Amino acid sequence: MTLEVKQTLLWFYFYGSIKAEVGMSKTVKLSRKRQIAIPRAICDHLKIRTGQQLIISETHGQIVITPKPKSYTDALMGLGQELWKGIDPLDYIRQERASWEKRDSKHA
Repeated sequence: MTLEVKQTLLWFYFYGSIKAEVGMSKTVKLSRKRQIAIPRAICDHLKIRTGQQLIISETHGQIVITPKPKSYTDALMGLGQELWKGIDPLDYIRQERASWEKRDSKHA
């Protein structure tokens, strides 16, 4: 991936899903108060509304703006579920606890 393509990626995190949109790139100017205006086309595309809280962070030398979720619990729900495909979580926990008990009985 070229640097130019990386610079045009807009990372948008919205309630637990990450989407990358390429090609929606606009130039904005930083004001004296360090403020920017997000172009209407991008706000409309990402359904960002006036007054909505956003989280701004720096990642690998790039500025990332993400909407603040209404509930972090809901936003994180299901994250990493692909790690558990084909595994019964309750069975896994039982096996893990049994290994702890076996280990503890050896040290007693």
